[in-house]
Amino acid sequence: MKPKRLLAGIVAPVLILPLQLLVQHRVISGRVINPVDGSPVMGASVVPKCSTTGTTTNADGAFTLRIGNEVYILVVSAMEI
Repeated sequence: MKPKRLLAGIVAPVLILPLQLLVQHRVISGRVINPVDGSPVMGASVVPKCSTTGTTTNADGAFTLRIGNEVYILVVSAMEI
């Protein structure tokens, strides 16, 4: 009976670890500025390419976005600069 428990104690973490790696996220942050005068761009949309989840910049042009571990291209758009 003990060998089966030992095997279950080894196999279960090995099967669960890859699932934990898949759900890990990271937080990125940045600032969107006007390329002409360096002023912050408030209300700009920041969305990872091929995604529908994103965020907008605050009054200082700053944003924080939680994304997966994949490499993303961020698409930034604003109505006026």
